[in-house]
Amino acid sequence: MVPAHRRQARISSRFPAIPFDGGVSRRCLPLLLRHTVSGGHAVDSRPDWLIDLNHPTRAIEQLVGGKAANLARLHRAGFSVAPGFCLGVDAYALFLRAGKLAGILNMELQRKPLETLRWEELWDTALRIRSAFRACPFPPAIGVAVERASNEYDAPYGWAVRSSAPGEDSRNASFAGLHESVLPVFGAEALLDAVRTVWASLWSDAALLYRQELGLDPRL
Repeated sequence: MVPAHRRQARISSRFPAIPFDGGVSRRCLPLLLRHTVSGGHAVDSRPDWLIDLNHPTRAIEQLVGGKAANLARLHRAGFSVAPGFCLGVDAYALFLRAGKLAGILNMELQRKPLETLRWEELWDTALRIRSAFRACPFPPAIGVAVERASNEYDAPYGWAVRSSAPGEDSRNASFAGLHESVLPVFGAEALLDAVRTVWASLWSDAALLYRQELGLDPRL
C-alpha cells in the first residue's frame, strides 16, 4: 500500500503504485499499499507477512511478487520511491483459511473443466468466487496489523492498493489490467475493503481465462 501523492515520483511511469500481496498455494496475490510520507519511518514490529518496502532483504519475489520486490530494489538503489508495505503470500493464505475459501475455490473450479464452460457459466463461477471473497471477514490479526501499519505513515492523499503476485508479470505471462487497483483509499476500514477487492480480482472471468490459455492450474 502506498500513499497516492507520491505516485508521481521520478520513476512513477514504470512503477506507479505499491502492490498488496495474497494468493492461493503458490499463486498468492501480494498486495502493495503505498502512500506519501511526510515524516517518520515505519516501526519494524510487525508480523512476518507484513513487509515494509524499506526492508528490501525481506521483500523477495517469492513472498511479495515481482512488482513489490522491484520497488524495494529501487528504494535500496537510492531512487525516489513512495513508501509503503506489502501483505505477503502468508497473509493471503491466512485470509483463505479464516474464511474457508479454499474449499469454495475447489468446489467451484472442480465442477467442470474450465475449457468446457460456456462463457456465461465461467462468468457465474467467477462471480460466485468473488462474492465469497467480498463477504469474508478479515482475521483480526490482519485487520489490526494493517491499521497499525497504515497509521505509521502520513498519507494525506490516500493510499494506492495494487496486486503484486509471484509470476504475475514475467517473460512468459503478463496479467496487466486483469487484477484490480484501488485508489485513492482513506482510512483503515476502506483499506481492508480495497484489499478484499484486489484479492478477489484474482478470480475474475478474464483472469481465469488467461490462466487457462497459459495452461496454468486455475487454483494456483
